[in-house]
Amino acid sequence: MKQVIRNKQLRVLLVFAVSAFFLWLSMRGVDFAKVLDNIKDVNLLILFIGLMIWLSGYIFRAIRWRMILSHIADIPVIESLRVLVIGFAMNNILPLRAGEIIRAYVLHKRERSISKSSGFASVAGERIFDGIAVVFYTIVGAMSLDLPAWAQKAISISAVLFTIMLIVTVIAVIKTEVFMRVVRLFTGKLPGDFGTTLEGVVEKLLLGLHAFKSFKKTLIAFGLSFCAWFAEVFFYYMSARAFGIDISFLNSMFLMGILNLGIMIPAAPGGIGTFEFISVQSLGLIGIAPAVAFGYAIVSHFLQNASVILFGIIFMLQYGLSVKGVTDAAE
Repeated sequence: MKQVIRNKQLRVLLVFAVSAFFLWLSMRGVDFAKVLDNIKDVNLLILFIGLMIWLSGYIFRAIRWRMILSHIADIPVIESLRVLVIGFAMNNILPLRAGEIIRAYVLHKRERSISKSSGFASVAGERIFDGIAVVFYTIVGAMSLDLPAWAQKAISISAVLFTIMLIVTVIAVIKTEVFMRVVRLFTGKLPGDFGTTLEGVVEKLLLGLHAFKSFKKTLIAFGLSFCAWFAEVFFYYMSARAFGIDISFLNSMFLMGILNLGIMIPAAPGGIGTFEFISVQSLGLIGIAPAVAFGYAIVSHFLQNASVILFGIIFMLQYGLSVKGVTDAAE
């Protein structure tokens, strides 16, 4: 037990170190006097409109999640929205993306017919839909830029990974019996009851991915995913305009995509450091000065994280939950 705790503490220290490193890289050569001047001149109305559009993306996500879970239980959209936002809020508060596990726990607490394993599997399914949508927007946006090698590699690797994940998931769900036979070949060699337990977990995970069995549901889920991420593209576009940054909508697509692919790098809660670094580097491709890009990055990032945390805490209070309580229970 002590070894597990020590390993977890080490991972937490490592991700904070990664964030500190990228934050340092993003601040190198930045004139902070100019950063403050740019922030003072920001158009708050445009920024607010962009933020409201971005927040509406969570409604599309909530509808999608409800649909993914519909074969297990029929939960109201507002319930789906509250639990989903709680999970995202916890990702911005706790390290190691603990919000994904907490979301599955809170869902199970609210709807007992949905196991924590199935809830977590549905979250994993969401990430596949998200990944495909984000890669698509990134590729479309990249057409407007002459990309450096690092950006081209990031897009190519992500496209391959998410495509493989989608194919494996669809095969596992459609050919469940064949997939489970392969799983049993592995679990049958494990000692004691561990193999049986692991087999049961895999079956529950596949139950949470049941939506992939339906072509109609899969198509709708992709449509909702594209709507949710379009709202995020719009936020980055409006935020840039609020800072006086001359950016096209295609540029905004690339920025949104490369940012979300980049924050998959293990880092501190909310992608602190990696978000700022990738923002400065990406905006630099279209000739935006580091001081302007850094100011844009910290303001837009703060608004995103703070607004989700605020709504997440409000929903937790409505459910009578606390950060410590859900964290301890999820563990």
